[in-house]
Amino acid sequence: MMQLWPVEPHRNPRRSARACLETARLDLLALFRALDGMDLSPEEIPQRLIRQLFELDADDAEALWALDQPKGVFDLALCCATLWPL
Repeated sequence: MMQLWPVEPHRNPRRSARACLETARLDLLALFRALDGMDLSPEEIPQRLIRQLFELDADDAEALWALDQPKGVFDLALCCATLWPL
């Protein structure tokens, strides 16, 4: 089974979060490409689920943007605590 989160994100949460988000975006890109390659009609693709995937990709992109902001702009510890509760 694929591991979605790093084993010990508390060691360097900024790097761990970035690696996790980048991996998730690459996985979504691979899924979108696979779906595109299947040449499915819109009726064959569950629109509600594909919309959720697009929203997830947008959320990942926004989180990556937040990680690129200067240190101190966001409370990264609080953000990570919601992702990886101890």
